[in-house]
Amino acid sequence: IMEVKNMGKKNTLKNFWVRLESASSTVTGSLIYLKPNFPNGKKEPELVFDCGTFLDSENKKYNEDFPCKPANIYAVFITHEHVDHMGRLAGFYNQGYKGKVFASEYAVQVIKSEAIKNYFFTMKNNEEPKHEEKDAISLINGCVPIKIGEIINIDDNVEMVAYNNAHTKGAVMYLITFKYEEHKIRILITGDYKKRSILGKSYFPSSKKYKGKITIVTEATNGTKKKPVAHFKKDLEKSLYEGKSILCSSAGSERYEDILYAIKTMQEAGKISSDIPIYLEVKNAFDLSKLNLNVLPFNFNLVNNSNVRKIALYDKRQKIIVVANYGAFTYYFPNVISKSNWGIFFVNHMYKGSLAERLMTPRGTIIKYCGKEYKKEATAYHTEEFSAHYYIDEFKELIEGFLDINAVFLGHGESESKKELQEEAQKRNGLNVQILKRGEAFKIFEDKIRHSS
Repeated sequence: IMEVKNMGKKNTLKNFWVRLESASSTVTGSLIYLKPNFPNGKKEPELVFDCGTFLDSENKKYNEDFPCKPANIYAVFITHEHVDHMGRLAGFYNQGYKGKVFASEYAVQVIKSEAIKNYFFTMKNNEEPKHEEKDAISLINGCVPIKIGEIINIDDNVEMVAYNNAHTKGAVMYLITFKYEEHKIRILITGDYKKRSILGKSYFPSSKKYKGKITIVTEATNGTKKKPVAHFKKDLEKSLYEGKSILCSSAGSERYEDILYAIKTMQEAGKISSDIPIYLEVKNAFDLSKLNLNVLPFNFNLVNNSNVRKIALYDKRQKIIVVANYGAFTYYFPNVISKSNWGIFFVNHMYKGSLAERLMTPRGTIIKYCGKEYKKEATAYHTEEFSAHYYIDEFKELIEGFLDINAVFLGHGESESKKELQEEAQKRNGLNVQILKRGEAFKIFEDKIRHSS
């Protein structure tokens, strides 16, 4: 065992520590495993935070490989409902897990609605991780909604508090405190993190700095990128002025609200006519009562059946269609890609080889999509200004919210992004920043950490 960093007081208890291990070295497959060790030898609960699916071809082989024995885990806590953070839950039950799955009320609803559907999908497509229908049912019955800000006493020595997180609808982060006599080890697991919501609300840490010593486990998705220049409104106004109708792909519940609110503010400023109908199509299982009324623009229409969908597409009036799921996008895209009076907006991350990247080409380019070829005549736009992940300034703001940081661990990000953020973050005097890698573990003490193989 090699000591990585030693900071602060000298009276750290030798046998009071928490083992920290990540199941992932990349963006997907998120899973954090915590195993406490106490001086009195008492067996304390082992905890798992997130249980996500590996989506990239290189790491899919790990979808049935966990860094712990599921049967030994006391509880699983989910930060949000994206599949790369909760998609392996049924597989976890399949390998012996018997406990509960805690998440926000919204995330619980999504996990339950996806459980059986995911089972049939994995069976039909021979996808990993394998699980049986009974495992999906166990997952549905095991879900427990948590309340924000309410202390969960796991036992006499371990407590947990969930805080809001603006990453996506229903996202939370967890502050876990392990206690032994007067000693405490505090660990904040942010999951994918964004501090401010669409309406500017700021979440934990508050404006007052958190004073207790803390270890932070957070993401590094955007690395050291600065928040990009906002140009969505400018592009949208120009496209509408040219007489185009708009198809906007905003997969993810956090992004469609951003888009709708941007449109609403443009209407209020007179940049967009309130006569232009705005259509939103979300998943069929979407709970209409969960619509955020504060972000809805004028002339708003919810696409919740096939008749409204046909109106949205074939009505000859100029309109804006916002699509919040990939299935619906496959319906609209083939009908608009070859029409010069349409603009197609992408607000998701544009990775290499993606449809968004392939559309950033001149008119007349042949585009392959879902096995067919289309001649591109529509105008394509892309922006990352609505990213649900923090940029470098927001990361610094997160770190500045704490007076006494034991260490910062970076996960959920490509290796290059994590390395860049580590180097930048270490410029803060005395800040110990470590990169989480699959197959490696750390021991977290009160005022130091140790790296163990």
